[in-house]
Order: sequence, then structure tokens, then C-alpha cells
Amino acid sequence: MTDDDYWSQWSPAAHDRYEQIMACMEPVTGWPGRYRLTGDAPVPRWLRDVTAGLLLPPEAPTLQFARVWDRVDWPALLAEHGDDLIVAGTVGAGGPHWTGVLQAWRLLENAGHAPQLDVDLEVGLTGAGLELTHGGISTGSNTLPNDETAAAVAEALQVDCDVDWPSTSLRIEYDGTPTPVAPFQAAHSNSDTLWIWAGLGPDDVPPS
Repeated sequence: MTDDDYWSQWSPAAHDRYEQIMACMEPVTGWPGRYRLTGDAPVPRWLRDVTAGLLLPPEAPTLQFARVWDRVDWPALLAEHGDDLIVAGTVGAGGPHWTGVLQAWRLLENAGHAPQLDVDLEVGLTGAGLELTHGGISTGSNTLPNDETAAAVAEALQVDCDVDWPSTSLRIEYDGTPTPVAPFQAAHSNSDTLWIWAGLGPDDVPPS
């Protein structure tokens, strides 16, 4: 696929909207590397307001206009504004489904944490809608979850895997069904972050 073929996946209207959004990015004083959208940006006002000062520069080879990893209550906002912003899946191949992310969010909140999602914000293929893809979840509380919560979150984020292949970093379980399950193991860091899911998922190609 040529570059022209790749970028033509998005309509001219999508490219126009993306360019308009990027032209409305302005840096926030005192927040190096973070931005906000001006009032002229072609995005819903609620999205402009909740992301003010939190927008990080885009990184993906898509019509991504920002990345956000600060605390934003995306589950509540998407439930209220689902017509303005849709969940388009995970960043990259594989990863947990949105229902699992919502369950993990509730588990962390109920355990006294302030969960944060790492998300990309993009213009959809036609330009009519905006999309959110999710790439990680953290406790957001400067504390690690206890083992019980970590195990429950890992279980919530597991995904079915259509192929079975050996891996030193991925343990395959069958749970009594013919479809293998790739459980995501909770990984503790020495900071406040509990990143749960790995890069391997149901859309990955097994090594030959």
C-alpha cells in the first residue's frame, strides 16, 4: 500500500476537519508539552472543556489529533455523549474490550483509586465523528492496588485469543473451552502506574 492509498482511507472531509482541529491547538503556559483547543475547534464544547490543558501531541499514523493520559472520567462522558465520541477499540492490535475496561475502572474506583486511561483522540474515516482508542489504565492514586484488586482487574481485561502459539511472556489457558484465553498479568511498577494489557491480542499473527 502506498502512502497515498493509506491516507485515502480517510475522506477529504476527515482530512479537512483534522487540519482545522490541529490549527486550533494552543500550548498551555506552565504545562510543557500540553495543549488545549481554542473555541473555534470543530469539536463538541464538552470535549474541549474537559481536555483543556491535558492534550499531548499526536503520535499515531492516523488522523489522531491528541493523546490524553491525565485523569478524565471517560466512562461517564462516553455514556453521556456517545453520539459525539465513539470507542473505536484499542491502540494497536489486540487488547481488552471496552466492557472489560469499564469493569477494571469500577474495580479500581471501588478500591479507593482514581483510575486514569491512556487514550488517543482521532477523526473518524468520514470526518463526521470523533473516535477514542484506549491504550492503558493506571491507578492514578500514587499507590499500587493490593493483590486481590490487581488480580480482579487483570481478569476483567483478559481477551479471547483466536490462535495458540508458544510465548515466554504469554501464558495460554483453556478454561474448558476450545478457544484459548490470553490472561493479562497485572504488572506492578515502582510508581503509581498499573499498566494491565500487553501488545499481544486476538489480531496478532503468531510467529512462524
